[in-house]
Amino acid sequence: MNLQRRFALQFLTQTLTFIILFIVIVFTLLFFLGYAQLKEEQATNTDLMTVTDLEYSIKTIDNIDETLLHKLKKQQVWLLVYDKNKKLKFKNNVPKKAPTAYSKLFKNEQIDYNVVPLELEQKSYTVVLGQLNQGKADMNYLKKHVNWQTKKLPTINSKNPIYYIDSDGTLLDSTNDKHPRKAIEKLYETYNYEILRFTDSKSGKQLIVANELFEDSFMPIWERLVPFLIALLIVVMMIFGLFIYFYTRKFANPMLHFMTWIRQIGQKNYQVPHNKRGKSIFRTKKGRVRRRYRLYKDMIETMEYMTSELSQYEQQRSQMEKMREEWISGLSHDLKTPLSTVIGYTKMLRSSHNWTTEEQQQFLEVMDNKAHYMEELIDDLTLTYRLKNERLPLHLQNIELTEWLRRSLIQIMNTAQAKDYTFDFIPEQEKVYVNIDPILFQRVIDNLLINALKHNPPGTLIQLETHKLNQQQIIIVRDNGIGMDQETIDQLFNRYYRGTATTENIEGTGLGMAITEQLIKLHRGKITVDSVSSQGTTVTIFLDNR
Repeated sequence: MNLQRRFALQFLTQTLTFIILFIVIVFTLLFFLGYAQLKEEQATNTDLMTVTDLEYSIKTIDNIDETLLHKLKKQQVWLLVYDKNKKLKFKNNVPKKAPTAYSKLFKNEQIDYNVVPLELEQKSYTVVLGQLNQGKADMNYLKKHVNWQTKKLPTINSKNPIYYIDSDGTLLDSTNDKHPRKAIEKLYETYNYEILRFTDSKSGKQLIVANELFEDSFMPIWERLVPFLIALLIVVMMIFGLFIYFYTRKFANPMLHFMTWIRQIGQKNYQVPHNKRGKSIFRTKKGRVRRRYRLYKDMIETMEYMTSELSQYEQQRSQMEKMREEWISGLSHDLKTPLSTVIGYTKMLRSSHNWTTEEQQQFLEVMDNKAHYMEELIDDLTLTYRLKNERLPLHLQNIELTEWLRRSLIQIMNTAQAKDYTFDFIPEQEKVYVNIDPILFQRVIDNLLINALKHNPPGTLIQLETHKLNQQQIIIVRDNGIGMDQETIDQLFNRYYRGTATTENIEGTGLGMAITEQLIKLHRGKITVDSVSSQGTTVTIFLDNR
């Protein structure tokens, strides 16, 4: 016998008695409920706002039938009795704010009245039955408080269904109706609602209040309960099968899902089990554990944690493997050319040819430059690797940026390479403070200024500017040199983009801009490049100054 059948058999013996007891209790409750409701309806089934004869309920002014008083309270109707001079003789169940003077009656459109003439002891009386028309009260409140510019109804304390409709007939909002789109189509076919409508002349939007009326017709209570009793019998018959189904679903099915989950992990599939529609088996859209799996909440959370940890470990392992391959590929590519040059000159020096002292010195200088280039390349590759894997510590300091940039620019201007170039420093503010790592950010500024020197002809104007925009500090390095085409701009921050031939004079490793971008991102900043061929280049750094 499999797991589901064992659970089903056990559940059958445990719930059979409960089902029988449940049926007996339900029928007993229905009997007493029907009897109580029948008595209640006998007392309150007549709508007082439609009666035309009160002779049998009011014998004298001092002798009013208790049944009538009970109906008044039940239907929230108040009673006023006036003599032939319209002087108030009796009142019952009248709210505090309701008018009682006959001259003030009928002036409040929110109150409905039923006027019944009455002859008592050969004297003429006028009986007035009043009731608040909740629908009109709701409509007046809404007209005063609704904002026609919004799509929401104001908060209102009412049990009536209320609908807010756009000028094109679209339902914008509703209250007290679980299915407003279907209900609003059937409102006018329903006899027990008074429909109140108001249309705003400017926006064309409408308010509809469905005021529920008292149901005047009387149905015997047992006739009302017959459909319910039939439905109850059907439900009881289904309960037996449903209990077995839900029992196995609650205990056996989760175990099957857990077994599938464990098999997936064994196959290195680190995803939480999903159903055929791609939705999580164990959790709702809001991330909560589904009701039928709450018994296993701790186990689900443990499995999710283990799956997440294994998935992250696998991703890190894959990323490290990819980075290692990129490292080896890039390193071998960039070291091959200068190393070939060193090997070539070494062979030339070891040959039997009689090289002059000047030629030997020239060879040694080339070899020394190549060796320094390889050392610089290895340092740059190491730095990019640490930056990409977030393993470079950032030591932030609060630096006065204007003076710090001025000194950085002066250092570049004092180099031999900068003697044929023009420099200009344009700070927007004399003093501005930013949080940066001065050592790492120094490399950013040096890279940008040296690139402006290296890639432009003598006589180029190089400007260093600062600006402040909202909470951001902006640093701009601008030149009027040769500029760049779009392809160069697109590849500017890619590693290993710049190739180096054996005969080229090597200046830099080709990783400067890639390192620059990574360092700026490490400072939670952003860098952009705008350039036009033959017109110059503008590099902009955005730093968050908060």
